[in-house]
Amino acid sequence: RARPKGEIVSAPVGDHSIAAQIGQRCRELGFTRTRFCSVGEGLDIARYTGSSGNDTFTAQVGASSMVYAGFSISVSRFDRHFATGGAGTGDIAELIDSTGLDNFVASGNVGALSGPGFLEQATGFDIVRIRGINGGSNFLGITNPLAFTLQQFGTWI
Repeated sequence: RARPKGEIVSAPVGDHSIAAQIGQRCRELGFTRTRFCSVGEGLDIARYTGSSGNDTFTAQVGASSMVYAGFSISVSRFDRHFATGGAGTGDIAELIDSTGLDNFVASGNVGALSGPGFLEQATGFDIVRIRGINGGSNFLGITNPLAFTLQQFGTWI
């Protein structure tokens, strides 16, 4: 379903917010995938909340998704992507760089990848994978100890 630019889409599972009811309603109707696409001007923000099982959050410039057991939610043409891991012991976040100058910063249980016009943030995941695969320059800023396992792919300075 197309959403106006500047609107926030939230996708909690097990929460009682309106956004959760949208996701729950899709599941009740037998849908296993829900996709939102932004059309217009403004700052678009996607927020995901993990489930009691193992969840996978994937974000790249302009798009992201959260895959739960038997259900997924994805967005495209969004500027900022935030995800919070759930109660599973195998929650994975995968943050993918842009073709430009990108910065990954991490402290405690939060890891965030940003660059011109985008932000991808993962909080409370067991594993955070950062992929520096699209060229440009990728910089690291890590404050130890981290509460997650960090896996680096590609070139990071």
